[in-house]
Amino acid sequence: MNIINNAQWYPSVEDKILYFTNEGPITYDCFCVNNHRFCSLSMESGSAANRYDLQINVTSISSFQFGYYMRAITMECAYLEVTFTDEENRLIDICRKDITDRIHCEFQDVIREFIIPEDAVYAKFALRFCGKTTACTFGMPLIIVDA
Repeated sequence: MNIINNAQWYPSVEDKILYFTNEGPITYDCFCVNNHRFCSLSMESGSAANRYDLQINVTSISSFQFGYYMRAITMECAYLEVTFTDEENRLIDICRKDITDRIHCEFQDVIREFIIPEDAVYAKFALRFCGKTTACTFGMPLIIVDA
């Protein structure tokens, strides 16, 4: 079961993605797959990110899968990032999983598993890009927790 709120990326009042923040030259598109809106990114250099604004309580689980449905023509660097904090929101760990070699010109699920650190209570999620990126399209974010 996907535990992300608004995985379809319905817009908020300002025509931004409800519960998500884009950083850098990412555009929020009208393009849809299975009733899910998508974003796209092309840049010669620099960095960009798609962040899930809500934190997830991870106290009752040991791991989860996190990822997006995506494709790109050129991808210099992309990774999934999860920031773990304790009950007072103090940083415990930032875990990054490189997904660059999993992104190709055909759409596919790009998902990685994350193990939760022992003292973690909350997690925040982001998809980050750096360097040259050509025609990257991504959407359908998911966080799957084993029951």
